[in-house]
Amino acid sequence: MFRLRQLSYHHSAQSADGPVRGIEVSDLEIPATGVTAIIGPSGSGKTTLLSVLAGFLRPDIAPDGGALEFDGQPMTAEGHPPGRVAFVFQSSLLLGAATGLTNALQGHVAARAADPDRRLDPAEMRHLLRRLGLSDTGKSLIARRARQLSGGEAQRVAILRALLTDPQAILCDEPTSSLDSANADAALGALRDWAERRQRPVVWVTHNLQQAAAYADHHVFVAGGRIVPAPAEVTEALASSDTGLRLAALQAMTDALSPPPRAAEDAGAVPDTAEDPGPGTYAHWIAAALSADGATAEALERDRAAGLAPARERHWLAALSPGLPEPPPRITRLLGRVVAYSRHALMLILLVLMAQIFAAGFFGALAQRYSRERLEDPSVARIVFEHVVGSSSLSGREPDPLYPGRGMTAVLEALEGALRAEGLDTSRAFVFGRRTIPNSALRFPDASDACQGWQGFETVALDRADPLLGQTVLRPETPGLSGDIGAVLAPSADAPRNALLDGRIVDLLRDRCGLPEGPILADWAAGQAGTLEPVRLRIAGAIAEPPPLYPVSADLLVFEEDYQFAANLQDGAAPDPFRIATAYFPIDGFDAARGAIDGLGYRIRDDSAAAVETLRRVARAAREVPRAVMILNATGCVVVLILVIGNILELNKRVFALFQAHGFRLRDILAVLALHLAPALAYAVVLLGLALLLLWPLLIRALPADLGNLALLRNAAFLETLAIAILAMAATTLVVVTLWWHQTRARLTRYLQE
Repeated sequence: MFRLRQLSYHHSAQSADGPVRGIEVSDLEIPATGVTAIIGPSGSGKTTLLSVLAGFLRPDIAPDGGALEFDGQPMTAEGHPPGRVAFVFQSSLLLGAATGLTNALQGHVAARAADPDRRLDPAEMRHLLRRLGLSDTGKSLIARRARQLSGGEAQRVAILRALLTDPQAILCDEPTSSLDSANADAALGALRDWAERRQRPVVWVTHNLQQAAAYADHHVFVAGGRIVPAPAEVTEALASSDTGLRLAALQAMTDALSPPPRAAEDAGAVPDTAEDPGPGTYAHWIAAALSADGATAEALERDRAAGLAPARERHWLAALSPGLPEPPPRITRLLGRVVAYSRHALMLILLVLMAQIFAAGFFGALAQRYSRERLEDPSVARIVFEHVVGSSSLSGREPDPLYPGRGMTAVLEALEGALRAEGLDTSRAFVFGRRTIPNSALRFPDASDACQGWQGFETVALDRADPLLGQTVLRPETPGLSGDIGAVLAPSADAPRNALLDGRIVDLLRDRCGLPEGPILADWAAGQAGTLEPVRLRIAGAIAEPPPLYPVSADLLVFEEDYQFAANLQDGAAPDPFRIATAYFPIDGFDAARGAIDGLGYRIRDDSAAAVETLRRVARAAREVPRAVMILNATGCVVVLILVIGNILELNKRVFALFQAHGFRLRDILAVLALHLAPALAYAVVLLGLALLLLWPLLIRALPADLGNLALLRNAAFLETLAIAILAMAATTLVVVTLWWHQTRARLTRYLQE
């Protein structure tokens, strides 16, 4: 049925004189009928040979004369079609949630996809159930869920699955290793009965020589990765019908195949300095094994056994196994552990959650700093009011005109008195006038001839100390002009006097009037254009964002002291009083300030109460929203860790039950889980830190430049994120493992029986 010639399969590179890790076949033919037993010592290549026959492994076939044939046809790279060959493994591999019948019909249903005419024979099924002992136990085993079956019952269902497939051949790898002698005899009898009735082969890997002597019709011997022909006397004895004679022949052949025991002096002694691994060290070994449990780790260790093992474990392995390959360099081992780590999915989830915690902490602190600085800005809490004749709210009394030193002083005194009555800070109370200057014009001596005339601009004069001027944003990139409002506001005795002009107008002047790239000089006519000697101004900055001058806007901003100087040039008289003024005060003094100004008879035109309330809401949101986001993401970390830890404990519950039975304590299991999961958190922290370092230059350019040292906020948010993640992992591990530990102690006997 199977024919193999000149083929091989190697699990790793071959040494010049070492044993073959795999199988090499010169010529082998598996009979088309009967039971063929594959016999050999452990590690000789039996399972590899069976996997080649099954099509699970694709061997190297010699181009000249090599062949891998089944039923006279070459086997393809895809292996056998469904239903052609059935398999029975050492483990039953049943779907635990399904009944025994559902599992037993798996192969038959798959085969029907290729052969719709295939049908089940109820009589054949009843016969097989009797032969396998699945129908005479007083309970219907095939009606029970697979997870409710014992190991032996599940293995017999797996054998039934292969038989019901009705294939051309059945391949078995130690199918009775989990069965007692009675059930093993029933299973092997059923397989042999099927082979005789169907005249088809059963190929069977076994270590049990008694079973091989009793049930096998043919024998293949394997040692060192090669097929070993049996001597004539062994072949003659195996042809006998005497089971005892056949067993003796198999025993003699097996003894000849087994390598001689290694002499004690060749075994490699453990150095006297080697310390026995204590619970802490052993927990590290177990955690390392869990952390390197995957295909990547197997691929990395294929040519270097235990290449990812901890240093102390490798020390012992090297002493006990002199043929162990030399470990790779330290940096290679470290990189290998990172690549082979089995919890990368957890690491990515933690990275996302930690990034959200960091973002909430950083931008929340940024918003708090922004709102706090804005709320402390003296220009934030303000009321704009005006003097209008006949607007007094007091019977028979007009408000005083807003002359500097007279009406303005009265307003300031009333404002301070109202704030003092509320127990508020009066040092932050100010009153400044605002003046709109009609008929204001500029003339630019350096402009081209077409632009030499006077040009009118909407002009507002503000006191140099007025906080509104501090809210003016200048364009930093304009050549020859300052981009720092603080430098422009600094008083200077040098003429000419400074002023600010709208940036768009500056661009038009330079484009159309030929003004140079350097400083811009202008003659200013403050309401007397062409009649008196103008005042020389220097345009010190280009306005990008003007201050909030509701309800007016301005193209040109000048200082009140310069307007006073220009007005005195007209007729020597004092300038007119202000019509509009702005009062500034602590934020909590809105009601008191409003009452004081209204009580003096002035009309309130605008205030910043809505803006202040918005900033207060921003401050509250900056405190509460990031906290909620951080709690939500920390909860997400806890939930993910509960699921991961619970899954690890459930998958390994029987192994950890043995730990308990052998005297391990709770802290040992805690150490295993902590050491296993800690790298996921460490890798997530490293990736988050690298991402911050790479993205920080881009982020810092997108944030306002006047919020102080943002690196401190970044570092504080990163450390807070790290603390939350560590606390979540430590607390979750402690709680989940502790609960599981006490539950397992109550179920220890059942777990050990399983």
